[in-house]
Order: sequence, then structure tokens, then C-alpha cells
Amino acid sequence: MPYQPAGKEVEFYASVHVGPDSPFAADLVEFNAYLENVSFHLKRGEPYGGVGVYLPFEDALMLDRLPEEQRTPGANFHWEMRHALPPSELDGFHPLWISHAFLKEAIVENDLVCSRRLRLQALYVDCEWLDADSLRELVRLADEGATIIWKRLCRQPGWRREPLYASDLEQMLAKPNVVSNSSQITPLLRGEDLPWYWARVLQDALLVFLAHPKAKEIPYPMPYGFCIECGAMRRELVLRWRNLEVPLELKFEPGQSLLLLVNARGEIEMLPVNWKSGSCTQNLRDM
Repeated sequence: MPYQPAGKEVEFYASVHVGPDSPFAADLVEFNAYLENVSFHLKRGEPYGGVGVYLPFEDALMLDRLPEEQRTPGANFHWEMRHALPPSELDGFHPLWISHAFLKEAIVENDLVCSRRLRLQALYVDCEWLDADSLRELVRLADEGATIIWKRLCRQPGWRREPLYASDLEQMLAKPNVVSNSSQITPLLRGEDLPWYWARVLQDALLVFLAHPKAKEIPYPMPYGFCIECGAMRRELVLRWRNLEVPLELKFEPGQSLLLLVNARGEIEMLPVNWKSGSCTQNLRDM
């Protein structure tokens, strides 16, 4: 328990304790090994760059406190960003959050937005409020040829006004490389109801982790015995990487994720993830 001064309330978020009589207790060693294995692979190589989504921090500051029905023990304000989600239209484009710090360092090389080890096909901006410093960097990148998907007109927040804000925004939106949708860029994955995924580039190969499709439906708080609903599922997807177009026929075992390695010829190797929730699920069914 955190220290609580007399007469004052303290908000905190408790961690998870798994007791010895938990249906999950027998699976902890195997589950921790699974996390270690997946974490090892997802640290390899370089991050795959899809579309950089500007984190709408200014919007969150203006909104302040969350509505009562959206609050949880770990989230009370919009600016805590617990509810921020990439737009659904970018599901297949491997979206990544970016901020002013990224924009300030970024340059455009070979039509890609580059910052340190990251190479992005395009940037995506969908916010009501946008800081003048961030707009200035976006104007610079647009001048350098970056593809920017701009969804709506934004406004300048704060009391200190940048006099060229409106004119800079208008001139940038008139550029041919500033567009309103993602039709000019290539998604990494295409298919119906994509599972959550993450990709890393390993020289001439691509590593793709795909979570069980039911992972997208986990609510807060997670219902007791949710794993029982995570049965076998299939997905038919198409992976497009470099000059390859690779069909993927994926079979997810109950509660299982997948880890794929795609080489430069489009050949697929299924890497072992060593985790199945069978014993936990059976224990819950028996209760």
C-alpha cells in the first residue's frame, strides 16, 4: 500500500497477485518462459516503419478529465493516454505513435520520413488542436517531400499565438504530398478483422508477431475465465513487404499467438512460441 497522509486520498494501481490456489498457478513457469521468448525475438533487428501517427496530446490536454464511465483505477484523465488508440483505417499499416520530439529530429530520405533507426512511409495527423512547434516541423517535412495524411483542419492552442499559423497550415495542405487518405501507401497486412501484430526487420527478413484474435476483445476489467472464449480461430491475410506479396493462412490454436519469419524470397518459417493455455482453461472449466 502507498503512504497515505491523514485526511487525504491517494490514487494508486495495484499489481496482480497469483495465489497458490489460482487455476493459473500451474502455468506461471511456462507463461513466463513464453513472455521471455517473445520478448527476445521482438528485440531483434530494427523496428518496421509503417505510418507515424501524431499522438493527439494537445487534444487530451484540452479534454482534461475522462467521463465517469470511462475511468478506471489507472486512468482518470485524457492526458494519461490510457484510451488513445491508432485510427482503425490504419490497422494494416503498422501504425506507430510519434510526437514533436520525433518530428524535430526527422528528415526525408528517398520519400521516407527518417529518425534514428526508424523509417516511415508516411505521417498521419488527426487532431483538433496542434501546437505551433509541431506544425512548423510538419511544414518542414512536407516541404522535403514527406507524405502526410491530414484528416481535418486543426486549431492553435494556448494564449501565445503564432501569427503565421493559419497561413502555414493553408500552404501545407495545398501540397500534392499532403493527402486525405491512405490510398497512396501500401499496407503491411491486408485482410478481414486483423489480429493485433508487431513487426521487426532482420536484415533481409521480416519477423511478425500476431496475437490471438480474441486479444482485441479483452475489456477492463477482464472477465474471470476469459481464456475459455479464446478457442481455435483462422485468418486469411496478405503480407506485402518490399516487392513481395505473401498470402498467409493462419491457424491460431486456443489461446495461442503466432510468430512468423518471412525471408527475402517470401518463404515463411513458423517460430515456436511455446505457450498454450490448455491446463488453465481446463481448470476453469472444471470449477
